[in-house]
This record gives sequence, C-alpha cells and structure tokens, in this order.
Amino acid sequence: MTTATLGKIRYNAGSAAYEALAEFRDSGATRRYPCSVEAPLNAPMTAIKEALLQDAEDRAATPGTLFSRV
Repeated sequence: MTTATLGKIRYNAGSAAYEALAEFRDSGATRRYPCSVEAPLNAPMTAIKEALLQDAEDRAATPGTLFSRV
C-alpha cells in the first residue's frame, strides 16, 4: 500500500497557485513529486490539500514524469 504525504505548502503569487512536494512511500521506496494547483489565496486549505494530492497521484501515474527517489 502506498502512503502519500504533502510537504510544506506554499503559495506562488506569480502563478496564482499553491505548490508542494508530495512524498509516496511504498515497499521501502520513497518517491517525491512536485505538485501544484491554481487557486486564489483565500481558497479553503482542505480543498487545496485534496487537489495537491490528486495532482501528485496523477503525476505518479503518468510514465516519464519528473520525480526524485530517496
């Protein structure tokens, strides 16, 4: 089973998007994916976290996507 966690969430005013690094742990391997979601600064944090995790899951499922291994 894979567990996903988000690192520190930051707001990038230049692109009007929230950004974070998502970490997936599975069978002793750790992969990190950058993720982002366009949203206004006053968007609900619960919705932002869900959208960031969805973006990270989509990236993890896409072959050839940039990620780092720890």
